[in-house]
Amino acid sequence: MIDLPKPTKGAHSKGEAAVSVVSAVIDSFLPVVGTAIGTLFKELIRARLEKAQDILIDTLRSGRIEILNDKDLEEFIPIAYRFVEAARRGERLNIIRSYAKIIQVDIEASRLRSDDFLSVASAMEGLDDQALAVLAKYCRLSRSHNLEKISEIDREIRDNSQKDIGLTSSEILQRSGILQGRGFLLSFTPNAMGGSDQVFYPSKMALDLLDKLER
Repeated sequence: MIDLPKPTKGAHSKGEAAVSVVSAVIDSFLPVVGTAIGTLFKELIRARLEKAQDILIDTLRSGRIEILNDKDLEEFIPIAYRFVEAARRGERLNIIRSYAKIIQVDIEASRLRSDDFLSVASAMEGLDDQALAVLAKYCRLSRSHNLEKISEIDREIRDNSQKDIGLTSSEILQRSGILQGRGFLLSFTPNAMGGSDQVFYPSKMALDLLDKLER
């Protein structure tokens, strides 16, 4: 049994229930093998999946774990499949850790919604550390400034991109375009007739995501 905080008597720990579901999904994802190479491949996949499970366990241990009811469990099953599938495909560990944090925060708040998780997970899929750093920068600056300063925020990010994130202004623009395509950034073009660059700013999905990741 995973050593997680214990719930009230007779109830299932959210953490224990979540890990049990993930463990069952891992078993269903492991390939059937009949050769030495197949066995090696299976073990490599198993190691990848168990690493993801360890990340989830550690993340859940850091939170306030209470009760997981039947409705929560039903919502969690498709979340578990998506989490394990990401690990099986070799998703970056920074994304796996982000998924685990989202799960922890939503479990604590009793806001497990499989549709919401699957949407955010799809949007995050394959993003590198630098894209996430760009997104975090937009979100943090937007929190500390009012909406009238959107253009100033965008310019500050591009002007200080090399120092703050290690990216050139053109590399920032490239990643901003990717983040916009995923729904994390919105944009407008001031003085469109004059050919000005797009100005990017974070969507509600981006702000909600960063709020969860920084808790």
